[in-house]
Order: sequence, then C-alpha cells, then structure tokens
Amino acid sequence: MERIPQISEKSVDVVGVDLGIKTLATLSTGEVFDGSKSYKKLESKLSRLQYRSQA
Repeated sequence: MERIPQISEKSVDVVGVDLGIKTLATLSTGEVFDGSKSYKKLESKLSRLQYRSQA
C-alpha cells in the first residue's frame, strides 16, 4: 500500500534554538539572548571565599 504525501498548513510556527557559550541562546530567526555575566562580576568574591575555606 503506497501512501501519497499530503501537504498541510502549519498551525504552529517553529523556531530553532542554539545554546552557546558566548551567548545564552540564538534563535533561528536571528534573535540573540545574552547570558548573564554574574560569574565575571563575582569572580573575585568567589576566589576570596575559596581561599578562606582552604585555610
């Protein structure tokens, strides 16, 4: 039994998402979401706390 493919209209738009390192996410539409830079902001505090915990 052979099926004949039927073309139907999409009821939902589909967007691809690429998760990355430099940016949080890039959509297939070209929209870019920057990730939070909390690590860079708190890097010195983290270093100080890690140093204290070793002593």
